[in-house]
Amino acid sequence: MPAVLGASASRAGWVEVRLEDGHLAHFARHAHLAGLLATDAQVIAVDVPLAEGVADALRAALGRLPAPAPMRVAEARAARDPRLHEAHAELSFQAMRGAPLAHPPHTWAGIFERIELLRAAGLRPARVFGGVGLISPQDVLAASALAWTARRIATGAARALPQAAVWC
Repeated sequence: MPAVLGASASRAGWVEVRLEDGHLAHFARHAHLAGLLATDAQVIAVDVPLAEGVADALRAALGRLPAPAPMRVAEARAARDPRLHEAHAELSFQAMRGAPLAHPPHTWAGIFERIELLRAAGLRPARVFGGVGLISPQDVLAASALAWTARRIATGAARALPQAAVWC
């Protein structure tokens, strides 16, 4: 299976999780989207809106909508790279669980709930991420879930919300 990436946007840049042959292979941090696009990944799932009008569909699915950094949205929309796919980490976690999650992502219980879902999906985030160890746990978990979705997009197993091209 070709390499795929999950990328979580933040004010500081992008957190990348790379899967090769379905396994966690690499973690990285990039100041700009160009770092992600320079890879050989077949699919890159990002957590920013690539098209107008998806906010209502996400609010309906999640009941809330986190606001991505505006500069990351502009950067991703301008890229127009066919490997970029809009995804959402919380929808990915819901797809892993088969139901809404019990705890918000910023809580201690929420962090462990998401780690357990990743482990059950065969992805085992490490304690030390070689160069990204000082970023927020939510960004690492989100990028890992997005990588899971990128793999599902690559294999045809992902599904999109009917109202928008947001993958999980």
